[in-house]
Amino acid sequence: MFTNLCRSHLRTVGLCIRVQARRNIGCSAVLSQTAEDPIQKLFVQKIREYAEKKKSSGGKMDLPADSQKELKNELSRIETQFQASGVDMTKFPTFNFKDQPLEVPAAPEKTAESLPL
Repeated sequence: MFTNLCRSHLRTVGLCIRVQARRNIGCSAVLSQTAEDPIQKLFVQKIREYAEKKKSSGGKMDLPADSQKELKNELSRIETQFQASGVDMTKFPTFNFKDQPLEVPAAPEKTAESLPL
């Protein structure tokens, strides 16, 4: 009886240890990976360069001249299509939703005649 109880507890503890070890190996494997592929290295390098440029410019990046021209053309097309002159189309819109006040319905009056017997 006692040996069976010990075996069941040991199985439970062993299962918990296996699960924890599997989780730890899974987490540490991702952290220990380095970019071995040259394309992956180039991608990571470009992301880091972009982050440095963004940080040094104060959060905004300068667009090339052709991209700026294309952006202006698109914004003017949208202004004429939607009659939105004077509206900044590069800003994310703000939404203001107001909740309607709740109305509590009046409870019907209970009389002696309406109550069941």
